[in-house]
Amino acid sequence: EPNLSLAELSRLVSQDPALAAGVLKVANSPAYVGAQEIQTLRDAVTRLGLTEVGRVAGMVAARSLFQPQVRNEFSHFVHTWGELFTDSVTSARGSSWLSMQLRKGRSDHVFVAGMLHDLGRPVALRSIASIAVGGEALDEDDLHHIDRVIEQVHVEIGGEVHQAWSLPRFPTLVAMRHHDLNLPADGEYVDVHIVRLVSALVQFRRHPWRFEAIRNEVNQSCAALGVNAYVLRSLDTQLKDELSHVGTAFNDKNKRKAG
Repeated sequence: EPNLSLAELSRLVSQDPALAAGVLKVANSPAYVGAQEIQTLRDAVTRLGLTEVGRVAGMVAARSLFQPQVRNEFSHFVHTWGELFTDSVTSARGSSWLSMQLRKGRSDHVFVAGMLHDLGRPVALRSIASIAVGGEALDEDDLHHIDRVIEQVHVEIGGEVHQAWSLPRFPTLVAMRHHDLNLPADGEYVDVHIVRLVSALVQFRRHPWRFEAIRNEVNQSCAALGVNAYVLRSLDTQLKDELSHVGTAFNDKNKRKAG
C-alpha cells in the first residue's frame, strides 16, 4: 500500500514481537543511527521509512519461509508458540493501558518493553524444539517440565539476546530486571514496575502454579506504583479481555494461512 501513513505502519509493526524487534534493531544500526537512540516503534518507523520497514518485514518472514530447520522447530509445541505470542502482545497492550490509567511512566516505552521483555522464552523453546527435531525423544516427564525450565532460564537468555541484537537500552533493562526483587521505585524503574506487574498477572492467568514465585513481585510493584485493589481488579479484567482478543486474532490468522 504506497499511501500507508507512518502512524498506521507503526500500528501494524506493533502487532508482532519479531517484527518490532527487527525494526528497532535496524533503526539503531550503524547505517541509520542518529544523535539519539531510538526507543519507540513510531520513531523507528519514522527514521527508516516505508520502504525499509518493508524490507525488514520481508527479512523476518524469510527466516521461517526459507529455512526448513526453523519450520520444523516451529511444528513442535504449536500451542506453546501461540501462547508466547499472545502473552507478549497482551503484556504490551496491558502495560500501555496501565501507564495511561496511572498517568505514570511512558506508555510508548512500556508498550515496546512489554512486547520484548520475555524474548528469552521463545529462544529457549526453540532450543528445546531443536532437540526434538534432531531425533531426541521427549517423554511425558520432559514435556511436563519444559515450562518450568523455560521459566528458570528465560531472563538470562533474554538479556543476552537483547544485547546481541543491540536493542534499545530501556527494553533491555526491563528484560534483565523484571524479576528482580527490591527494584527502585522511581525514575526509569517506574516503567519496569509497570511491565513487571502486567507480565506477572498475564503469567498467573496462564500458569497459576507461578503464584508463589510472583506474589512478592506483584506486591512490590503495586506498592511502588500506588496500585490499589480496585485498579488491580480493573487491570486483571483488561488483561482477560486482551488475552481473549489477541488469542482469537492469532488463531484466526493461522487458520487463514493453513487454508
